[in-house]
Amino acid sequence: MKGNGSRALERFAKIRPCVEEGVSQAEVARAHGVSSSTVQRWIKRYREQGLVGLAREERADRGHSRDLSKEEIELIEGFYLSRPRPQLRSVYRKVCRVAREQGWKEPSYDPRVSNCEEDVASLGDAGA
Repeated sequence: MKGNGSRALERFAKIRPCVEEGVSQAEVARAHGVSSSTVQRWIKRYREQGLVGLAREERADRGHSRDLSKEEIELIEGFYLSRPRPQLRSVYRKVCRVAREQGWKEPSYDPRVSNCEEDVASLGDAGA
């Protein structure tokens, strides 16, 4: 595992053309296989905090499980595998409502989850 200092130097090497030479953030992002928003965030942190801002931040929830409980998984499956098949956003809103009612922590929503919608649907179809 890389130390925070070497990670900060790696990130600076990637954004240096933006900061010092006026190269576009999109160009740097493409060259290094990261998103433009990541490059923008690194530049902002560098300008505000210097190299320290480019060091990896420790997760606030480090050491705590981020897994869903069995009850939460069953709830999600129950909502999603109903007919007609709901959109994932709709399921997410329902799960959050139940989580608040039950005093559970609301799960986070990652729009990339929608990429697996067909996979989840095929699992439900196989079990039907």
